[in-house]
Amino acid sequence: MYPDGLVQPSTGQPDWAYFFNDFTDDVSFFRQLVSAVQTSVRPDPKKIYVTGFSAGAFMSHRLGVELSNVIAAVAAVEGAISSNGNPQSVPDAGGAVSVLMIHGDADTTVLYCGSSADASQEESFNYWTGMSANRCSTVTPPSTLCDAHGNITAVVEKDANNCTSNTEVKFYKLLGGTHVWNSGPMNVAGVAPFNPNFDSTTGTTTRDIVWRFFAAHPKP
Repeated sequence: MYPDGLVQPSTGQPDWAYFFNDFTDDVSFFRQLVSAVQTSVRPDPKKIYVTGFSAGAFMSHRLGVELSNVIAAVAAVEGAISSNGNPQSVPDAGGAVSVLMIHGDADTTVLYCGSSADASQEESFNYWTGMSANRCSTVTPPSTLCDAHGNITAVVEKDANNCTSNTEVKFYKLLGGTHVWNSGPMNVAGVAPFNPNFDSTTGTTTRDIVWRFFAAHPKP
C-alpha cells in the first residue's frame, strides 16, 4: 500500500501528521487502513510493516510509537523521530517495535545531527533504545552518531540488541548520501552514497535493505 498524505493548509503541499505536525489525524487513518487490509487481504498479522521517506519517514516513526500493538517494524529513510518539537516529549510506545533508520550524512533537508526544527539521528536512535517497551541492553558500538558539538562521527552502523521480544534497533549512515531514496547499490567504494557494511546479507539498495530487515523481524 502506498497512501498519500493530505494537503497541509499552511503549506499547500501533501504532508503527514508526524509528531508535532498535527494538522490532521493520520494515526487514525492508518489504524483504519491496517484494519481494512487485514479484512480484505488477510496478511499475516505478525508481518505488518511501515516504511517511508522524508515526511513518510517521520510518519513511520510516529506509527511505530502509536500503533505498536499491530506494527512489527518500521524503517525510516531520511527522517527523524520528531519535527518542530522536543523529541523528549514523544510518548513511549505501548509495545516493542523493531526499527531501522537509514540516513545520508550529506542530507541538507533533514540534517543528520538535527536542527532547531528536527531531531537528530542520535536522538532518534536513543529514543527507540531507551524507551521502556524496547528495553535494549546492548548497543554496538557505544560511540555516538553525533558528538557534543553536533558534528557527525565516524560511526557507519549502530545496533541495539537484546531488546524486548527479540526486537532490534539498527542505524546505517550513507556516506555522501543526500535526501534521496536510493535505488542503486550503495556498497561501491568511491561512489556515493556508500556504506562499507552493505553486502548480500544486508542488501545493497534501499528497498532490499528495508525488506530484509522486515523479513527478519516479525512480531512475536
